[in-house]
Amino acid sequence: MKERDEALAGSFTEENVEAAISYAIDHCHEPAITYTELFDAASLHPPRWYFDNGFRSVITEFMEALHFACARKGLPPFDAFIVTAGGERANYPGVGYFSVNGLSDPLNDRTTYPKAKTALAFHDSQLKQIRSWCEGQN
Repeated sequence: MKERDEALAGSFTEENVEAAISYAIDHCHEPAITYTELFDAASLHPPRWYFDNGFRSVITEFMEALHFACARKGLPPFDAFIVTAGGERANYPGVGYFSVNGLSDPLNDRTTYPKAKTALAFHDSQLKQIRSWCEGQN
């Protein structure tokens, strides 16, 4: 049982990442894509499933794979416009987005104002990169 759980925890492939990138490209004109939409497009379980079954790290690992794949391909940082649909983080990327970019989470109460301001400005600049790239594709 433990082996099955460990295998499941890392159960995404390069094809899943490529499908997510294709979805992001096809929807780059939208204000945002939810994690649920992205994971569905990548033929993965919904993020809630990973949370509920103790595989939260899969979400982080998948989003990191997406982040680095976009960089390798010279694409804009599509992970910047993948957002949480509801709750306290509604319309913002998860904590991992800020971590992978070496930034503090601006929605964390312990983040200082200057660090939160820097993180939000960085996020805004990445959203602008996506918009600019997307406009150039039309």
